[in-house]
Amino acid sequence: KDQIELSLDLPEVVERAAGRRLTGSLPCSVLSIAPEPFDPYENLFGAPTGFARLRGARIELSREQRAVADLTLVPTPDTKRDVAIIGQEGQRYRVAWEVEDVIVFGWVGAKDLDLGTPKPEPPFRIGLGDGATLGPCCDHVFMCPDEIPLFAMLDAEHSGTVAMLAPGTRIPVPRVEGDRLRVALSGTSLESGNLFVDKSRVTHCRDLVQR
Repeated sequence: KDQIELSLDLPEVVERAAGRRLTGSLPCSVLSIAPEPFDPYENLFGAPTGFARLRGARIELSREQRAVADLTLVPTPDTKRDVAIIGQEGQRYRVAWEVEDVIVFGWVGAKDLDLGTPKPEPPFRIGLGDGATLGPCCDHVFMCPDEIPLFAMLDAEHSGTVAMLAPGTRIPVPRVEGDRLRVALSGTSLESGNLFVDKSRVTHCRDLVQR
């Protein structure tokens, strides 16, 4: 049977229990060569029933409700502690914790949570990476199912299309300027302060900063 094996490095604030190897499987149909918008809540967890914050220096987390711990969460003073509650059985809560580019989910005890906290302010967004890295950067981060033309403004003149952003590309928008959205691309050959997309081209796209 056709299959692909993938591996993932855990963030430093997530420790794996000694001698335990975490594995899982998904159908190949969930993989795509072209990046596409993906919301773990919609596809895996269901809508959160509440929010909480991790309490303490070391929190044991298990994959199953009454199993021994598979991971230990060790948030630092600078780590965002907000978690979404996605299940409950008695004094055990199933939570999803976004840390760096990983979503850690499993069961923790009530003693490890400050319950009833308000919904985190944007840019809390599962699947977007650590919300703290967005900070005040962006009013919007769009993800579109189709190609989006990118253009530049040179001496107040429209350059025409300079590139096409592939489907599923995250498009950070630090500022809206009339009918144009200023785009902040980094880590590419297109880094510039004068790159834009037309506002009308993203009306159908998902805004990852908004929940």
